[in-house]
Amino acid sequence: MAAILKYIQPKIHALSNGLFANWLPDNAVSVGDFGILKNGGFERLGSLRDYGARIDVQPATTGKNEFEFKDKIDLSINAMAEATVPAKQGAKVSVTIKGKGAFLYHLFDVHQFRPINQRVFEEEVAKVLISTSLILPEGAVLVTEVQHAAKATIIASDHSEGKLELATSFNPTGSAFLSGAKGNVSVGASAGSIFSWIARNDTVTLLRLVRPKVPPPSGPGGSATAASLQTVLAWAKNLFKARQLSVSELVVCPLPGSSNGVVVAFGKDELRLAFSELTLDELMMTIANEVIEEIVDEPIEIEIPDQTFGKRYMEGTG
Repeated sequence: MAAILKYIQPKIHALSNGLFANWLPDNAVSVGDFGILKNGGFERLGSLRDYGARIDVQPATTGKNEFEFKDKIDLSINAMAEATVPAKQGAKVSVTIKGKGAFLYHLFDVHQFRPINQRVFEEEVAKVLISTSLILPEGAVLVTEVQHAAKATIIASDHSEGKLELATSFNPTGSAFLSGAKGNVSVGASAGSIFSWIARNDTVTLLRLVRPKVPPPSGPGGSATAASLQTVLAWAKNLFKARQLSVSELVVCPLPGSSNGVVVAFGKDELRLAFSELTLDELMMTIANEVIEEIVDEPIEIEIPDQTFGKRYMEGTG
C-alpha cells in the first residue's frame, strides 16, 4: 500500500484542501480519534472519548453531494447497454489503468464532519491529556475532520497497467455512478495488481489530522527548541495530581498569538499546547526510503477543473 500512497496522498491532499486518504478506506475512524502515522497513512490507536472527552461534531455540508476523484484511469461503458438496455438490466463498465498509482474515487452522499466548536474541542483534548491515564505515543496525531460517504467505490493500482471489468444493475450515468447509489456494482474479470472497494456502505474516505505540540517559549529566547510533548505532559499530570485538582478547576484559555492552541493554568504555572495541522511532507516521511527513491524522479502534476456545487472532479498526470 505504501507504494500506492506515495502517488495518491499528494493528489488527494491538494484536491481536498488538506485531507488525506483513509486506508483501507472502510477503516472506522471518527473525530477525536488518536493514533500514529505509518507507511503513508493513519493508524488508529484509540479515541479521546474513551477517556471522557466530550466531542460534538456536525456536518459541514448539506444535501447529497457526489464526488469523483480520478487519475490515470479511463472508464468505458458498454455502448449498447448505455443506449438501449433498460436501467434495471444494467451495463458493463471497463476500468483501464494507465499508470502506476492510478486511482478512482466515486463517492455518493458525502459529508465532512468537524467539531461544532474547535476551541471547545482543543480544551477537551488538553483536559484529557492532563487528567487521565492516557499517554500519547511519540509523534501522535489527532483526527479533527472526517469525510464520510454513504456509498463509495474506490479503485487503486500499484502497477503501470491493468484492467477491471464491472457490472452494474443500473444504467451508469452522471457523476460518481460507480458508488452504486442507484443499485448494485459487482466485479468481474481483472488483470494487473488492483485494489478495489466496490459500493461500500458508510465509509470514511478522507481525514484531517493535527499534531499536539508544545510551542517554543515566547518572548526573549522564543526561538529556542520547545520541550518534548511527553515530558511536559508528564509534568502537568504530576502537578494535577499533587495539587488534587479536579477537571472543573482547570482554567483553559486560547493560546496567545495562535488560532490553534490552548493554555491551561495551574495558578502561577501553565501548560501551553499548540495543534499543528499535519503537512504532506510529514506524512510522506513515514513511507520507506526505497519506495520514495523508486519514484522520486517522477514529477506529480495536478489539474483541478472548476468546481460545481456539490460535485468535484480531478484529473492528474504524473
